[in-house]
Amino acid sequence: MLHPAIADTSLETFTTEQSDYEKRRAVTGKAKISGILQRPLLATVLVGVSLLTGSLIILKSISARSLHRADCIELRSVLQRWHEAKKPEGRELDEFMRGRRTDLVASNRVFHIGAADYVTQFALTQPRSGRGILFVTTNGVFLWMEPSGHVKVTWNRN
Repeated sequence: MLHPAIADTSLETFTTEQSDYEKRRAVTGKAKISGILQRPLLATVLVGVSLLTGSLIILKSISARSLHRADCIELRSVLQRWHEAKKPEGRELDEFMRGRRTDLVASNRVFHIGAADYVTQFALTQPRSGRGILFVTTNGVFLWMEPSGHVKVTWNRN
């Protein structure tokens, strides 16, 4: 049989060790629970950021397309007014152009795209839709010239 003082000390030590173990286990359990809660939170934040970024990219694309169409509609309107004015040239064309956008110019460029030749009548040198030049041909076809000089037929709704 152990001396009562030794028995009490051993019991206290065991009890103290057990309570330290329980404390560590409780802290680890809380860490596990908060780690489990943080993962869905992190995933939710990442999904939210991804959706926001994707939405902004799509919105920018839609906005650019809308501005391009608005530029085309404006050029088509100028072309129609030009036809209504009986296709003025020279001084009459200068008078026709007075009071319009400053970046709207009369153009007589010819572009060879594929097997077709396109003769332009008007151009927007600073279109709202982006960097480049937007041309309209005498028959209402729109051409887009990129800053690199590459020309392509663009939106065409008659």
